[in-house]
Amino acid sequence: MKCLAIISGQFLSLIYTLSGVFTELLVEDGLDTPIFQVAWQYVFIFAVYITIILVKKQHLEWGQVWKFLLASLTDSQGNFLVLLGFQYTSVTSVFTLGNTSIIMVMCLSIVFLKTKFTVWEYGGAALALVGAACIVVSDLWSSGWVWGGSFFGDMMVLVGTLLYSM
Repeated sequence: MKCLAIISGQFLSLIYTLSGVFTELLVEDGLDTPIFQVAWQYVFIFAVYITIILVKKQHLEWGQVWKFLLASLTDSQGNFLVLLGFQYTSVTSVFTLGNTSIIMVMCLSIVFLKTKFTVWEYGGAALALVGAACIVVSDLWSSGWVWGGSFFGDMMVLVGTLLYSM
């Protein structure tokens, strides 16, 4: 069962990466379709999960459904912002800044779940935060310290990852 979860997670990561590369190629060709891309991703996710629910003959109650709807809303808006970020910044920046969701999940876990982490975990999060800051500063530096363009894309990705984390 754990092996299936790992394989599923890797498959989803592959799909996410392909989606990002596909988005970048579309933007380079002048085609801007982030809403269309997000919609198709969620159609496929819906098809997979509704199939699982039907096969297992599970019944959903409203108490569960509103949580799924809220999670879908925050996830879809985060996904939309990250895809929109591809228009303003590089693929490298998007994928590197996308990893800040780990830091944000840690912060949300500390605040809401009262989770305790080890010194090593805090050190890893701090190192990841330094890397994200370096990406943002690098994008600002390469644009001549203009607070638009790449910086705007970086901020969209960071807000998107915050929504993912929720």
